[in-house]
Amino acid sequence: MAAATGSPAARARGGDCLSYRIEAHAGRIHAMIAAQDDLTLADIRARLADDGHHFATGALWRFFARHLVAWKKVRSCRRAGSPGHPDTTAGVIRQASPICAPAMPS
Repeated sequence: MAAATGSPAARARGGDCLSYRIEAHAGRIHAMIAAQDDLTLADIRARLADDGHHFATGALWRFFARHLVAWKKVRSCRRAGSPGHPDTTAGVIRQASPICAPAMPS
């Protein structure tokens, strides 16, 4: 190893080596979400596959984590209603809020 690199130190191991593939489609993925905010990971994966770009669901999940996109109910940070409550909505994609905590008592 030292003869090839000039250093006896070990090379870095592990880490992400393939995220550049999905990052190349970041603009398109964000545009899909902007056009229709209730897409599922499977829907996004299928739309990308239609153009020949195949990604695992986990890769999409990590992409959204890196870009701070989260699946939240529209009324996030509030208590959940009773089961079967008619005005609750399904989880939709939206930008994650950096602060989502109840107010501190004074």
